[in-house]
Amino acid sequence: MKLETANLTFAVAFTTLAAWILCAAVVAVLPGMSMSMTQHMLHMPSGTFGWHITWVGFFAGAIIWTLAAAAFAWCAASVYNARVDD
Repeated sequence: MKLETANLTFAVAFTTLAAWILCAAVVAVLPGMSMSMTQHMLHMPSGTFGWHITWVGFFAGAIIWTLAAAAFAWCAASVYNARVDD
C-alpha cells in the first residue's frame, strides 16, 4: 500500500508548526527551565548562551522548520512509494 504523499506532507508540516509554537511558548513563559532542559539535552555547560526570541525569529523559524519538515516528509513518502508494490 502506497502512502498519500500530499496528506503525509501536510500532516508533518502541521504537527511541526504546532510543536514550534508550543516550544516557543514554553521558552517565552519558562525561559530558565527551557535553558536548563536545553543544556541537558545538548550536554552543554550552563551560561554558554541565552534566549533572544523576537517576532521575526519566531516567524522565520516557524516557516523554515515547517517547510524543511514538509520537504523531508515528501521525500520520504516518495522514496517509500517508489519501493512499494501496489
